[in-house]
Order: sequence, then C-alpha cells, then structure tokens
Amino acid sequence: MKIYSIKTRDDKWFNDIIKILKNDEVIVYPTDTVYGFGSNALSEKSIEKINKIKNRKSETPFSICVPSKQYLFDNVIMTENIQKIVDKFLPGKITLILPTKKDVLPKYLYSDDLYVGYRIPANELCLKLLEKYNSPIVSTSINLSGDEPINNIQKIVRKFSNRVGAYIKDDNLENKENPIGSTIIKISKDDKIILIRQGEISFTDILKLID
Repeated sequence: MKIYSIKTRDDKWFNDIIKILKNDEVIVYPTDTVYGFGSNALSEKSIEKINKIKNRKSETPFSICVPSKQYLFDNVIMTENIQKIVDKFLPGKITLILPTKKDVLPKYLYSDDLYVGYRIPANELCLKLLEKYNSPIVSTSINLSGDEPINNIQKIVRKFSNRVGAYIKDDNLENKENPIGSTIIKISKDDKIILIRQGEISFTDILKLID
C-alpha cells in the first residue's frame, strides 16, 4: 500500500499504478467530483475485491470510467440524444447509463436489460491514467455500503488500510467544500432520458440541450 501524490507524477509513477491495476488490485483515485475506488473493470476478480472492501451485497453493476468518447461510441447503441449529451457534457461530471451492444464487455458490467454506466471524468490525472491504461476502470464511491462517501485520503487510508494497493492524492479535490457526486441519467434505446441522481450538472440543462 502506498500513497501517491499527483504532484510527483512521471512515467514511472503511471507505470506503477498501471501495474497495480493489471494485477487486479484496487486503487483509490481522484475524479472531477469525489475520490473513487478503481480496479480493472475487465476482471471479475478485481470487481469482487471492491465488493468485499465496500461490504457490498448489491447486484447492481458498477459504472466504469472509459479512456475516450470513441471507446464509448464503439460499445453503445447510439441514439441522437446520446450523441448530443456526450458531445456537450463529456468529459464531465455526469454518469451515463446507456444501451450497450451484447458481448462487447463482461456480462457482470451489464444490467439485466443490457445497459452499462459510463464515466469520462474531467480530471487531468484521471484522464491521463485512463489514456495510458487504455482500458476501463471501475468507478464507485469510497465508502462501506450504505455509508456516506469519504473524500479525504488520510481518512480513507485509516478506513481501508492495506486492502487497497495504491492511494492517489489530489489536493485540489480535497479542498473542495461539500463535494457531490456526478449527475446520473439513463438514456433508453428509444431516446428517453431518465434522471437517476441529481449531481453537479443540472438535469434542466440536460433537457434544454435536447429540446
């Protein structure tokens, strides 16, 4: 277990983090909203590790951070509204639950109706890590199931200790007052938009875009 500061990042720094991900270990990393638990989204073993760390019994799939808009476009069933919202709000503080082609991702990432939750956070470090890793990373809040999320590295380390392979500290994120998570919306195959959770991006602004 090691705490990495984004101030000291270099090629070796990124290579260390990527090695941890490839070994199916869990990391704590910054997004544009709050810290998240991350792991290799294409490994069921790593998903199980996060479930155990969070004491999570839910069968709802985790959302994933993906390396680029193109990665998302390659996997989802595109609609007009998906295109508009992705172009306007990504990278950004929004999670999109989108209809996804069968068998392009592991089954455990799909809901029963073949939807997957996607994020591309507007955080420079997170985007660089995703670019270098070039594979999806799990995105889920830092907490035990049912508890409030924790957004301070020292508190996170005390809570989860060596069950996490690497902690990435972002001072700008820690200095945010009253951080809130991403807005979550679901866009159906027939292009209907459903608000799942209000976050920093206003649902009203999303609806204005598609009117």
